[in-house]
Formats: sequence, structure tokens, C-alpha cells
Amino acid sequence: MLLYAALLAILVRLGPSLLATPPAHEASRPRLAACTVGEQALRAAPKGLVQSQVGHGTPVWILQKNGLWIRIRTPRGISGYLPGKALRMASATARPVTCVRALGGLRLRAGPGTSFRVLEVMKPATPLEVLTREAEWIRVRTPQGREGFAASRWIYWPPLGACLGNGFDKG
Repeated sequence: MLLYAALLAILVRLGPSLLATPPAHEASRPRLAACTVGEQALRAAPKGLVQSQVGHGTPVWILQKNGLWIRIRTPRGISGYLPGKALRMASATARPVTCVRALGGLRLRAGPGTSFRVLEVMKPATPLEVLTREAEWIRVRTPQGREGFAASRWIYWPPLGACLGNGFDKG
């Protein structure tokens, strides 16, 4: 818990400078963001050796579709392959994208606090468009267009930068 508090303090201090964006040489390519469903083994090649793990609800950049496998890049800059069924795709947006990390779902509320009514319960790994941040609450838009507030501790932070398109490199 102490480690979590220290990490949160660092993230709050660094703020928007931590937004994960695609590398400069990839910035002009169409982008699609997605969220991982469950803990996933990131592989060096389709059906290849596991090189890393990607946590549940982590937003990732889609780089290439290769049959049933998708080449992704994590917010830490690690590229590799995940099975397509392990991802929930986000919509194209000019705003940052994040994901629901809560395994039991997350309440979308009408305002920034638990006293506000629940608009819906979002499924784990739901992609979210980030609109604003108000202390411990993030104002978001769901893939269905509903806007509301979600507790920041249950979503992936910092979010990915803007999701510019929905194209893939063929490969």
C-alpha cells in the first residue's frame, strides 16, 4: 500500500508529461488503441516465446494485424504480439484513451463522488475516452457515448495519447 501511495504521488507530480504516445517514427501511421482483457502473455512473434506480461486493463497501441494475432506496443514501449481475442478495441478520438482495470466492473457516476447516481456499470477492460480529471475522479466517455465520472484508482493511468484512426499495417 505504501508503494502504491508513493507511485501515485510521483504520477500526480509528473502529470500530463507521462501520456504515452507512439514513437515519432510511427506517429504518422493510423492508430487504434485497445485494452487488454485479463493478464496477457506478450510474445515476440505469433505463438512465439513469451517476452513480457501485460496487465489486465492496460491500454495498448495497435501496430499491425497478423491473422488472429495483433502486434501491439505497451505504454512502456515494449512491442509484441497478443491474440486478437485478448483485446477490446477503442474508438478513434482526439482525446487520451484509458481502460477500466476493476475486475468486477466499474460504476460510471453522474458526478465526481460516490453520492452521485450510478449511470451504468462498465465491464472490465472497457476502453474509455478521457475528458477531464477532477482529483480522484476522471470524467470519461464510454464506447456507447455515455459521459460520466469514474474513480481514478480503478482505471489505467496515465492514459494513452490520442487514438488517431482505425487502420492497421498489413502483415
